[in-house]
Amino acid sequence: MKKTLFILFILGLTVQTYGQQELKRANTYFERAYYSDAIPLYEQLLPRNKSSKLIKNLADCYYHTFNMKAAARWYGYLTSNYGESIDESYYFKLNQSLKAIGEYEKANNTLIDFYTAKGKPDKVLTMQEDFNYIENVRAIGERFKIQNLNINTTTSEFGAARIDANLVYSASRKHAIGLPKLYRWNNEKYLDIYSHPIDKLTMGDSLSVSLSTTINSKLHEGTFAMTKDRRTIYFTRNSKQKTEDDKISNLKIYRAELIDGAWKNITPLPFNGDDFSTEHPALSPDGKKLYFVSDMPGSIGQTDIFVVDVLKGGQFSEPRNLGPGINTERKEMFPFISNEKLYFSSDGHVSLGGLDIFEAAIDDEGGFLEAKNLGQPINSKKDDFSYIINEENQKGFFASNRMGGKGDDDLYSFKRLKIEEVPENLNAIAGVITELVTGDVMPKTLVTLLDENNIKLKEMVANEDGSFLFEDLEGNTKYTIKVTANDYFEETVAVSTEENQMVNTEVSMRRLKEMIAVEDGIRKLKTEMIYFDFDKSYIKSESAKELDKLVQVMTEYPKMVIKIESHTD
Repeated sequence: MKKTLFILFILGLTVQTYGQQELKRANTYFERAYYSDAIPLYEQLLPRNKSSKLIKNLADCYYHTFNMKAAARWYGYLTSNYGESIDESYYFKLNQSLKAIGEYEKANNTLIDFYTAKGKPDKVLTMQEDFNYIENVRAIGERFKIQNLNINTTTSEFGAARIDANLVYSASRKHAIGLPKLYRWNNEKYLDIYSHPIDKLTMGDSLSVSLSTTINSKLHEGTFAMTKDRRTIYFTRNSKQKTEDDKISNLKIYRAELIDGAWKNITPLPFNGDDFSTEHPALSPDGKKLYFVSDMPGSIGQTDIFVVDVLKGGQFSEPRNLGPGINTERKEMFPFISNEKLYFSSDGHVSLGGLDIFEAAIDDEGGFLEAKNLGQPINSKKDDFSYIINEENQKGFFASNRMGGKGDDDLYSFKRLKIEEVPENLNAIAGVITELVTGDVMPKTLVTLLDENNIKLKEMVANEDGSFLFEDLEGNTKYTIKVTANDYFEETVAVSTEENQMVNTEVSMRRLKEMIAVEDGIRKLKTEMIYFDFDKSYIKSESAKELDKLVQVMTEYPKMVIKIESHTD
């Protein structure tokens, strides 16, 4: 008997030691961003270990390898079982994962519940506004015709630009000699830059050739920008090759010059750093500014868009952050600048899911106006990025890992439809909120749009001039506008839209204290007559509204004592 117990003890110790070794190996893979290698090890450990750290790492592995269904499952498990001990970033990633699989309402409620529990009503209101914004974006008609390119493969293609008669783009290595080295983040081949004849895009990727044997190396080479004279190229490359002792290597932007038909003088740009990444170079049309992405000191979020001036003699100004109008606390990536607009991808601005593509018009002073979501079909539930457009013919390219593609990231061509080709929806309700007695406008009041069943459709905060606007509504439809503000009675106004017209309305707000009057030294609450139906014990609906106002006053002044007098016929 003692011998049997001893054997079982040794067996249990062996299993425990094996589990610890596997966990250590999985965590090492995770720290080095070998996410594809870490996943099966974590999955094997799940029956014996569902600690918060293991679940966090497993969910992150799926998130970074774009398996959003599995990511949503494990982030959901994490928030359900360890909700009090995890930070906001995991709720955000659950939100993004749910969006990616089309569960928009559940995604929105995830963050609303989190912010409600944390006592952040301003964040809750922002989430409600964001959800309404996304619903409006999704309701916009499709303003683009897109097409998946034949040069796409089962791996990654992205970052395309037309350079003279060729399409130049980034892709997983196509022509490796011998057994190709895999990038253990996703177990795909490393990236290189390729060139393909633009008039032979229908013939697959067999005609794609390496842009340059000096630019393409054993490391990653990715997004690029080329000057108009085609004599200088800026491109992204790993800062160094990873060794077994390294974790994640940073990215740097390099410059090369075309000399005698070959790319030479490859040098890193002076604003690169060893402790942060610089990537995704983009030149202004005049070549005087270079935009790029970085997490360098001075960043607002995880990655920001910066700009430097390109000076004479190959010098550059100090990097400048584009600021909070463009950059958020999350990721901004893949800039492209035309004479008219800045285009970029972001998961910090309100998106349909993952990275969405946004446009921001250039203002008169060289800054940028509000960033706007380009909508469907350019944007999808997944990542959409590396957008580039010829403003003259409104044609261009972008990349996406959406469902229905040929591989991981696919290239798409697009044509942006002219305004007259897009059916215009002019159905809208506009209005102004004013104070009843003074006539003053009331800014920052909460305005809600309800349908005829009193179901909330949209919500916004009135502008500084008291105005509000609800657009893209159904024609010939009954709506209700509800306005709430502190110290005022809630007001509702019934409004019906007309076909392709803007309907204007006004809402006047009355202060709660205006119901209070002093007569013969006695404070009284002024109401309209309260009527009962004949021979009935309940009051009429119109009288109930008067009593609702009384409730509001009593709520505002909770210590008030009220004496009620009444008589009957």
